[in-house]
Amino acid sequence: RLGQGIAFFDPRSDNLRVTLDAIASDLGSISETIDLHITEEGGFFWHNKVDDKFYRAKGKIYGHYMILRELEKDFGEVIGERSGVADIYSRMLNSLAKAASLQSMVILNGKADSQMTPCHLCGQGFYLLRARTNLREITDILRD
Repeated sequence: RLGQGIAFFDPRSDNLRVTLDAIASDLGSISETIDLHITEEGGFFWHNKVDDKFYRAKGKIYGHYMILRELEKDFGEVIGERSGVADIYSRMLNSLAKAASLQSMVILNGKADSQMTPCHLCGQGFYLLRARTNLREITDILRD
């Protein structure tokens, strides 16, 4: 500990794993919110709350992206020494960046299988779950 309660951490694989598990869990909660909306209220072309859910998820995803991007620097040695982790980490960051950068003039609430009306939450959810899968891959490798 240094100064006014600022704690330093050891850049060890177990510390990274715990942090990544917590973020993966939060991404799962975001995904659940998206799924619940799609299941219960999806398919109505115009929905007055879909943009709120889209942008709330987008903000959380962006926050996680920023944290994970900086953690890559802090835990660079740990990430580099484990086989395959650096590539998976890069793919995970890329998926989060895509989810956080999705934009449209109007957020539409089409069905997941609609041919005419997009489901913007579905696209966002895809990238989010891809990133979460990568996080779980990384934590599995770090457990070994």
